[in-house]
Amino acid sequence: IKDNGKLTGSSNPLKVKVANGTATTTITPDLNMVNSDKITASYIGTTIYNASTSTPASIKISKRNATIEITTNKKIVKQGQNLTITARVYDTTGGKKTGITSTNDEFVYFKINGITLKDAKGEMLKAKIVNGVATVNYTVPVGLSCVTDTQTMTPKNQTILAVFYSKTYQEDIKNTTTFQVERSNITITLSNATINNKTHTLSMKITIKDYLGNTVSGPNKCIIKVNGVTLKNGTAVMYYYTTDGVLNLKNIPVPTAKNYTSVEVITQDRLAYKSQRNTTTKIKVTN
Repeated sequence: IKDNGKLTGSSNPLKVKVANGTATTTITPDLNMVNSDKITASYIGTTIYNASTSTPASIKISKRNATIEITTNKKIVKQGQNLTITARVYDTTGGKKTGITSTNDEFVYFKINGITLKDAKGEMLKAKIVNGVATVNYTVPVGLSCVTDTQTMTPKNQTILAVFYSKTYQEDIKNTTTFQVERSNITITLSNATINNKTHTLSMKITIKDYLGNTVSGPNKCIIKVNGVTLKNGTAVMYYYTTDGVLNLKNIPVPTAKNYTSVEVITQDRLAYKSQRNTTTKIKVTN
């Protein structure tokens, strides 16, 4: 051990004065001492005493203990919004909650619903710890499932896991918290509704967008009504599905009518989106 209390950083050994046959010093172990399991003391001798080296004594140096706490700036957030996640790390070595012993290697990483947050390079996002605090801004994906099912509409808890990494501290220091996401309102746009009065078929474009104006993700199950009558195949209701918010209908059969006055599209609740309906009376009838 060098005179700086470490194994490196100096070429001078630590010298401790002997008083009444005892030499006492206090050393704060650093990372270089973590794997040490033996310690010896060497007496350099005097004019009347020979030099001597002690029998090695067993030592065990443990890493420090810590806890991590997580908070968010909101408990309920909308799709596409930013959520600020803050992790606070405390040293709990010795049973007291204090600031951590900082080194250059520590960081906090986060997982949302089991998926590790990545940086711009696609690598694990390592949030820097400043004065024991690490903060990240997370953009909630659009189309994220917000409820557990469409029957009970139970809000789904989105899980945040924060993990503290440092060579100085014990492994697996982590904690979790949750937040919830609102289902998005949607709008349905019906355009170019055309009915062929000879073949009694309908062509039309259906576009479904979320509250931000983005076309919705995934399939939407739709029911279509013409003049208030649901389109069916015999007695079975016909369902039509958008792909990522868009469906181009081409020549689907419709009931015979003297006049075509309205076309309505109804879509059901989804895990990420609310139900909606829209009607158009702008129908081009061709013969």
